[in-house]
Amino acid sequence: MKHRIGQLVLWVFLFEFLTGPIKEFLETLDFKEAILSNFIEPHTAFLFFTFIIAYGAYSIMVYFIFNYTYPTKKYMLAIAAFIIASFIAVGIRYFLQELLGFWITGATNYKGNYSWSFYYLDNLYYLILYFGLGTIFFFFQYSKYNEEQKNRLELENKKAELAFLRSQINPHFLFNSLNNLYSLVYSKSDKSLKSIEKLSNLLRYSLYDNKEIVPLKKEISYINDFIELEQMRHDFPIALDLNINESLAQHKLPPFLIIPFVENAFKHGVLNDKENSLYFNLNKDRNDLIFKSSNLIKVQNKDRVGGIGLSNVKKRLELLYPNQFELNIDENNNTFKVSLRIKDIC
Repeated sequence: MKHRIGQLVLWVFLFEFLTGPIKEFLETLDFKEAILSNFIEPHTAFLFFTFIIAYGAYSIMVYFIFNYTYPTKKYMLAIAAFIIASFIAVGIRYFLQELLGFWITGATNYKGNYSWSFYYLDNLYYLILYFGLGTIFFFFQYSKYNEEQKNRLELENKKAELAFLRSQINPHFLFNSLNNLYSLVYSKSDKSLKSIEKLSNLLRYSLYDNKEIVPLKKEISYINDFIELEQMRHDFPIALDLNINESLAQHKLPPFLIIPFVENAFKHGVLNDKENSLYFNLNKDRNDLIFKSSNLIKVQNKDRVGGIGLSNVKKRLELLYPNQFELNIDENNNTFKVSLRIKDIC
């Protein structure tokens, strides 16, 4: 609030400092005289600054009245307050220039005898002028405040939606990983302990890494652990073509943007066809991150490809990288392909 009042005082000072000389210049056509007219004598300088004090105070009162009454629509209260404020402003000017000014400089602004009503009506022009200045300043600040609130609300909504989407991801992976572990334990496989270790790594990343962005090496490590966990679950070698550019490890990315595509391929893909192996490629093209995957679709699962994982990651991409990513998902000839490009993050 102090910052805004300071701005308004500056507005008032600049307004009077500029409009006064302009008016004087139009009357005299003497630029130097117009600029110095308010400072030639101590008395005129005193009148200039006391005028700014009086009507600066009025503009501030107008701002506060609007600030209190406009959002709550107390219009009748506002009208009454504006009238009272106008009398206060004129009273301040009268006290400073006609009473205090005479005591300090021996001169007043108004000459001769005049009534209070005349003095008030003679100041009506300035009241309207500085009422307008205070009003413009209020609506300028009000519009700015509403825009900031709107942006803040959108940001909070975006954070809340991202948090919700991520909360959906973790149980999804946990459920599938526990199923894998259950299969190993049920079959009394000697891979059970190692699979528990891998699952612990997955859970550590899922549950405890709550940063908005993480080094890509963590996502890569997660992918490798996930693939090893999947391999332990099957008693045949998985046909896999995995290509990861290790130089990407230090680049940063929001967690769980790549793994859903890998998980989806394992869940719905044919795993033991060497001629149509699972294909994953994580690389970069200049400053763009590129991820591609493809897999042959299991016949029994053909109608259930995708699900919450892929729709989830698409929503997150739209929130995190609006107009900055390209995601193409193509399903034809029993093959499911994904191509993701995120621009300017490498």
